[in-house]
Amino acid sequence: WYINPISWTLYGIIVTQLGDDNTVVDIPGGGSTTISGYLDSTYNYQLSWIGNIIGILIGFMVFFGALAILSLKFINYQR
Repeated sequence: WYINPISWTLYGIIVTQLGDDNTVVDIPGGGSTTISGYLDSTYNYQLSWIGNIIGILIGFMVFFGALAILSLKFINYQR
């Protein structure tokens, strides 16, 4: 989970769109809670992580960009 860029992207999208939503919803088999409370209690998604998520995604971009540049430099298929 931690090394998957797609999971961090989804985490960021969900948190930025729904992390501060205080709409009350009914939970099947339970009581009622806010959308942000449901995300926090069920998936442990917290809006305070948005800076970390941005940093992690930038780190993935730098890593894969450097990997592509190094691959183009050292792997030659024209032999």
